[in-house]
Amino acid sequence: MSAAPPPHTEVVASEAREAAVTADRTSRRAILGAFLITRTAGNAFVRFPYVYSTAIAAGLDIRLAAFTAVLGVRELVGLATPALGRLADRGHLARLVGIGAVLAGLACALAPFGSPWTFAVIFAFGGFAKLGIDLAQNSWISHQFVGARRGQVVGVIETSWALAFILVVPLLGLGIERWGWQAAFLLCGPVLAVAGGTAGRMVARHEDRLALVTEQTPPSGPDAPHPHAPTPATRRRTLGVLTFVVMQPFAQMLVFAVAGDWFASGLGLSVGQISRVTIGLGLAELFGTTLTIALAKRVHPLAGGAAAMLFCALALAAIAVRPDAAATGLALLLLADVALEFAFVAVLPVIGDLQGAARGKAFGRAFALMTASRAVASVVAGAIYALGGMPAITVIAVAACVVAAVSSWLAR
Repeated sequence: MSAAPPPHTEVVASEAREAAVTADRTSRRAILGAFLITRTAGNAFVRFPYVYSTAIAAGLDIRLAAFTAVLGVRELVGLATPALGRLADRGHLARLVGIGAVLAGLACALAPFGSPWTFAVIFAFGGFAKLGIDLAQNSWISHQFVGARRGQVVGVIETSWALAFILVVPLLGLGIERWGWQAAFLLCGPVLAVAGGTAGRMVARHEDRLALVTEQTPPSGPDAPHPHAPTPATRRRTLGVLTFVVMQPFAQMLVFAVAGDWFASGLGLSVGQISRVTIGLGLAELFGTTLTIALAKRVHPLAGGAAAMLFCALALAAIAVRPDAAATGLALLLLADVALEFAFVAVLPVIGDLQGAARGKAFGRAFALMTASRAVASVVAGAIYALGGMPAITVIAVAACVVAAVSSWLAR
């Protein structure tokens, strides 16, 4: 005797739940696409001033050292990101993405019109707004995805760093050649504002729809938003992860803050060769991020981060042995870049659970430590490089990599 068919109301409820889950997945994919475009434009805003610093400094009629100090100030404003984290935890994720992008885009477009002092203030404000976008996006992803799936999603979004380096920054360079140094700001700013504003509206609509759907037919399944807030991480894990987020950016910035001069003075590369190396570094970052996505379900994020930082330490140590060998040195630097990107993207999703449901607080504190670390590294790198050249830089960076590796491993 066959079983009786389920009541009509149960069938309708089941179909409604399935439709709700399907709609939610589609909505989240669209939001992630908007996040990727926003982050790519925002990361180009962060990176192109370093690449074209000589032209921008000349346009502002200031010395290069003064302009690099402005870049350092922009890094230091990241110390205020915990305040943005509190806003994120109070339900303002959509506003932080949308309004933050509009403000960052406007700051980018307006910064080059005025005195060097107004440029510094507006530029730093734009950097602060951009950090708000990053924090809100990472918090939203941590709320929506768990486990290896979160690692994959974060990996996809983090490809924006490489995409900015490979695609957007060269296009902005063409704009500078054709229309002058201000063109890069005028091209990048509006794209960031429009993309981020669109993403913010999409997040707001998704949250409204999800609240209504969850009240009527709660979504279920592996891709449904995580229904329970995680408990805060242990003190050991928190300390280990936060130590990592200080040491990994420190090692990375220490090397790359002086890499340009090493390319030109230490290795004797031409401008054209340096341009090709820059594209190679972008491709290395893309490979490192892609590798993280591929291994997200197979490798523990903190163990992967530890292994990658040890590999980076070995590559940098080898550079210290032969700092004047161009082919070997560049190959080792590309391998180190792959490892640094892999480690960062692997560990980044773990930050979202350090403070339980307070994702914004966790990312706010981590971002403050990251930006402070990069600022300190960018300041001390010049002095260390002047005293001991690339060998001194790489030796200190190796020590930072080892500390990052050990702290990540112990945090498991």
